[in-house]
Order: sequence, then C-alpha cells, then structure tokens
Amino acid sequence: MELKKVLERNPNLKFVVDKLELYSGLSRKYLYASRFKTQIADIELELNLIEHVFALLKNPAQEEFTSKIKIKLMQFKDVNGSIRNLSTATVLDDVELFELKHFSLLQDDVRKLLALTGTAVLDMPSLEKVIAILDPQNQRIPGFYIYDEYSSKLAEIRKEYKTIKHQEDSHEYVDVANSKADMLFQQSLVLEDEIREKLTQELSKHKETLKEAIDKIAHLDILIAKAEVADKLHLTKPEVSKETTILQGLFNPQLKELLQSKGKDFQAVDICIPQRAHLITGANMAGKTVLLKSIALAQYLMQFGFYVPASYAGIVPVEEVVLCISDDQSELAGLSSFAAEMMNVNSIIQLIRKKKKIFVLIDELARTTNPVEGTAFVASMLELLEENKVRSLITTHYSGIETNCRKLRVKGFIREKLNTDLTIDNINDYIDYSLVEEQDQIVPMEALQIAALLNVDASLLERARSLMKKTETK
Repeated sequence: MELKKVLERNPNLKFVVDKLELYSGLSRKYLYASRFKTQIADIELELNLIEHVFALLKNPAQEEFTSKIKIKLMQFKDVNGSIRNLSTATVLDDVELFELKHFSLLQDDVRKLLALTGTAVLDMPSLEKVIAILDPQNQRIPGFYIYDEYSSKLAEIRKEYKTIKHQEDSHEYVDVANSKADMLFQQSLVLEDEIREKLTQELSKHKETLKEAIDKIAHLDILIAKAEVADKLHLTKPEVSKETTILQGLFNPQLKELLQSKGKDFQAVDICIPQRAHLITGANMAGKTVLLKSIALAQYLMQFGFYVPASYAGIVPVEEVVLCISDDQSELAGLSSFAAEMMNVNSIIQLIRKKKKIFVLIDELARTTNPVEGTAFVASMLELLEENKVRSLITTHYSGIETNCRKLRVKGFIREKLNTDLTIDNINDYIDYSLVEEQDQIVPMEALQIAALLNVDASLLERARSLMKKTETK
C-alpha cells in the first residue's frame, strides 16, 4: 500500500504530508511511492533516522553544514530516465551525460558535507568512479562535452580543424581548405559517437550505484522534511508497541490549526487500545468522529515513518487500517449510504477470515437504518470483532447494546458550564472530549438540550419532547 493511495481517502494525513517542505524536485515522487511499513525493524529504522536528522537540524554547531546540504538538495534533478537508459542498448546523448555528471558532483558534495557533520544519517555511496569517467579534466564543473582527453586522435583532428578555420589562405586555396575542414569535422563526429558509446558502456557498470545514490538523496530530503514538520506541528517520536496501543495527548493537527486560527484551543485526549473491540458512545458534537480520525492518523503516520500528533505514543503495527467514516464514501459512489457501509463491513469480515492483522475504526455503524436493526447490527459486529481479537473502535448513538466488548464514553457537555450564551462558535468551550470507562448501556440523550441552547425553534422542540414522553409511556 503506497502513501499516494492512502492520501486520496484521508484528508487528515494529506494535511500533514502537504506540510512537508521538500528541497529537491525528485523527492516527492519517492515520498508518494513510500510503502506502509508493517515490519517493526523497518518502522524503527525510519523513526531513528528522523531522530538523528532532527538532532542535526537543532544543533547550532552544524547549521553551516545543514544549510549547505539544503542548498545542494535544491539543485538535484530527476535523472532516473538517464539511469534507466544505462540498462538498455541506448547510447546516452550529451544532455544525459551532463545530467549524470551534474548529479554525481552534487551527490559527492552532499556525501562529504554529511561526513563533516560527524553524523552517519545515511550511508551515501561514493560516485567517484562515475565522476572520473565524466570529468577527465578533474575540474568539477557541471558542464559536459566530449573532452579531448577521451581520445588523442580526436584531439589531433580538432587541432587541425581549428588551424584550418583560422589560417589566412589565399583565395585559390579557400575551397580546398573548406573541403579539408568538412572532412575533419565529419571524422570528429564519428569519433564523438564512438566515445559516447564507450562512455555509456563504462557508466553502465555503475548503474546500481547510481540508483542507490538517487534513492539515498531522495530519502535524505524526505527525512529532513519529516524532521522539520515534526518540529513545526509538535509531533513526537512514537514507540513501537507489541500488545497495547497507548496515545496520550493525542491531537488532530488540522483541527488544532483551524481552532488556533480562531483563537481557540484543541483539547488533546488520552486513550489506551488493547487488542479487543471497543464501543464508544457520547452525545452529539462530542468529538467521536474526530477521535477516530485522529487515532487512524497516528497509526498511518507511524507506519509511513512519521512522528505522530501526541505527547506520547506507543503504537502496535498492523497490516491494514480500515477507517469507515460517514463522509468518506466517495469510493462507493452510486450506492446508498447503507449499501456502501455494508460493502465496507463485508470487506472487514473477509480480512478477518484471512487472519489479517487489522485495525478497524467505524463511525456510527448502521447509522442509516432503524434503531432496532441498527442496535442488533452494532452488537453483532462488536461480538464478531471481540471473538476474533480484532483491535477495533466503533462509535454509536444507539442505546442498549449488550456485548462483552470494552465500553468507553466521551464525557461530553460540562453541564455546570452550560448557559444560554451557547453558540455554534463557542460550543467547543462547553465540551469535555476526554474518555471514561462506561458500564451503562444508555447513551446520553442531549440532542434536544443542545438544540435549545442553539436557539432552535421552541415549538419544534416542544413537539419532540411530547413525542418522546408518549414513547416512554408505551
């Protein structure tokens, strides 16, 4: 699973990735192609590399070197096409030879700058042999042409050609001189083509080293961007856990930035997620959907090799994250909401039967059907997840769900703070988004109270209260 595919259906992850400031034009392709890491060693390696880069960028004594590295990174172009041609019978032209020379000189500069920092962030391969092939004059100038040093015969022809073109001949010898010059010029072209072919053959011996070099340059650029975005968004290095996912001070960077732009604070939350099914209840507007999105974001970020939005994170890696949110059904366009939801549920069941290690997050399961069937559906899904020990979170508005799963509730509205000054702009100030263990099967019924505080038409609310009382007395 590539990062690019996940970004298409996860706006919160895209928000973080879009904050990355890559210095090289070639790196974004590598970033989008990065894989969802499932092996602990791979995850820890990437996180440790970010930590090394983070420390390097924060060290004032290394600022000169890191600044020079960034400037060098800005000059890199994507030379993958030229490298691919080394694996074919294609003879490289002067532009491609120039690209490889320029790339190799830049990469050598970056390799040496990294060595000066004394920090072994990445083991950059040496391209000195490539440089020796493309820079026979050892001038370390990025420009390229077929140098005289490649052939003594070519050097002689060029010298004779130059002499003819500059000599002061009498008129009767002009035609002869031009004819001789044309012949020499054609000979030089043949020799230059032969040299290009020979250079291509010599460079092809180093194509794997060149591939490694371009991979490492892109990786270095991405590591720097990850470290800088971690600093900018106040992300933290997660620990790889083996049994229980623990998130303390979890926040949603996108929502946090939005609230801060309005002079408001985002309330971070703590949650412990053992390997079992969880039911999360809470009033309307209590942040259940944001909670699921934030948890999924933390999981994705760690397994794509990023720091995460939390004060502490210990996260269990999984093979796949399944996030089903009511506003994320575009991939199933054309189906009804309930049909789309059932398709997602069926996909989850198939993954369970395949014994996949998955993390399931479903917002308001069976929300579009009637409460009787919806309650039964939620209960049965929780039982299935619990029996198969699937790490999972399901939010609901339904009451009376009797299962053996773990139950949590968002605290919700702080009743002692509620007043008639409640508006859509300040409603967050009256909500406690923290989670508590819940034994009661009754979901808090606060919708009418919230509607009243938001000045919804009183006659409509009175009708609703009357109908509720009639239902309760039946």
